[in-house]
Amino acid sequence: MNTFVPHEEWWAGLPKKVVSAGVLFLDENGRVLIVKPTYKDHWQLPGGVIEAHESPASGALREVQEEIGLRWR
Repeated sequence: MNTFVPHEEWWAGLPKKVVSAGVLFLDENGRVLIVKPTYKDHWQLPGGVIEAHESPASGALREVQEEIGLRWR
């Protein structure tokens, strides 16, 4: 079961400085991995909004794990 927060409420809860990160994955044939989140109408690179305590790199790693289940260091 997904719990959705109204967009305005979600946006208001973000830090004043919004930072996001995405990860570009290519396979051996040069194809790009994109994802289609269930809560958006479009495709995108794996990634998302970085939390206040995270660096862009650690936030990108967390987002990739959340979105596609891949863990790496």
